[in-house]
Amino acid sequence: AFDLAMSDADDPLIAMSVVEERCWGLIRQGRLAEARELAFRWADDGEPRISADKNELAAWGRLLIRASTAAVRDNEPGQARDALRLARMAAAGTGRDFALPYAPWHVFGPVTVSVTAAENATIQDKPQETLDIATKLTRARLPVRRYAPSHRLDVAQAHATLRQYPEAVSVLQQL
Repeated sequence: AFDLAMSDADDPLIAMSVVEERCWGLIRQGRLAEARELAFRWADDGEPRISADKNELAAWGRLLIRASTAAVRDNEPGQARDALRLARMAAAGTGRDFALPYAPWHVFGPVTVSVTAAENATIQDKPQETLDIATKLTRARLPVRRYAPSHRLDVAQAHATLRQYPEAVSVLQQL
């Protein structure tokens, strides 16, 4: 299916979106090194120029998010951190989260990157970092409804890890 999608991708942004979805599938299959390498390779090839518009920044940033999520799950924290730092730079260039016109089921922007950072902290067993990010996101109001449930589950897990059981239950009740 991905090969067919790539053969139909007549635009670099669509091709990057197909690759990003392929990386998601590889992560779900536990093929973390393959996902990480594919995402990094395409991110390197698709690195935006100074004159890049927000769509180009978003395509590049989403590949970096996939690289980061694969790396953190594959116990490569340095690569995960570096990829997320670059994704954060791309997000700063977009100004705010927005739906991607070439992949309308996805969004990208500063909040998307922060949600990923919280998820990475959860995976790395850094519950206080997850909660610190969540506090900032709560003040910023999470505009990306698609990511809210999984983010809130990360918050509940962080509370439970810190033995803050009433807070964890409260988050779960809100969900």
